Amino acid sequence: MEGRTIEDFEKEPLILKIKIASKAVKICLNSNSKNIGVFDSYRPFLFALAYKDGLTQTELVKFSRLSKPTVSLTLQQMEKEGLILFKSNETDHRKTMVFLTDEGRNRHKEMRSFFDSLNQDVVNLFNNDELKELNDYLDRMIRYLLKGEDIHD
Repeated sequence: MEGRTIEDFEKEPLILKIKIASKAVKICLNSNSKNIGVFDSYRPFLFALAYKDGLTQTELVKFSRLSKPTVSLTLQQMEKEGLILFKSNETDHRKTMVFLTDEGRNRHKEMRSFFDSLNQDVVNLFNNDELKELNDYLDRMIRYLLKGEDIHD
């Protein structure tokens, strides 16, 4: 992508433009993650645990679509940094639950604040009618591409 101009990207097929837009969002999020001292590999786990604290490692593997060893190593690093902690399930001691610490919640709040601000900046590029249309188009495209599959399965 180096050496290419915005005009070059405007000539690309639609599906490639969508991929480029997705990559641009990821670049923005990664940059913010570095600014607050969070590896981008931690982001999906911070968001998942902020949504539903006390998930099992198996649930986090399913959510992230990463391998068990990758998730295990990432969670170990996050634990060392004081972002998460592991606790045995009170009713089934064979299961270990993963929880955010106060520091993990603080980092998530910082990332979420940036995410919401970035989202608002993008939303502001469109008027209400354009935004509704864009959302409808994206929903239709996602349904077609997934053909009934759940993106988190």
